[in-house]
Amino acid sequence: LAQIIQDEIHKRAVFISSHRMELVERLCNEVIVLDHGAVRCCGEPADVARELCSNGFNILTEGDTGEMLAALANRHPESVSYATSFGGYVCGVNAQQDELLQFLNELGDNTVSIEKAAVSLVDAMHFLLKNPVKSI
Repeated sequence: LAQIIQDEIHKRAVFISSHRMELVERLCNEVIVLDHGAVRCCGEPADVARELCSNGFNILTEGDTGEMLAALANRHPESVSYATSFGGYVCGVNAQQDELLQFLNELGDNTVSIEKAAVSLVDAMHFLLKNPVKSI
């Protein structure tokens, strides 16, 4: 189905209603996010992801990723984080890059570094579901 949509999307307007954000991000050039029937935001997938979850960081480390991510989740329960092949990724942290690096260094891992990263639509939607807005 995704291949058919991808083949046809340049020839005509295609409306997709889906909870599979990886598919939406790959196929759509415009996204509308509904929250309890009301439009929460709309635009290009990358813009919508930034609006829902403004910041993302790659955490580069050779240290204990599990312990680091657990401490990060405890300090910033609103965030979405997970292990990656290079250390970890976090988005939705209410902290600036320098503050986040200082916190991670205080955990005792002096090999850690942080770089700003794009927020995917998948991660932004996880963040939204984890932090529902009471009213729109």
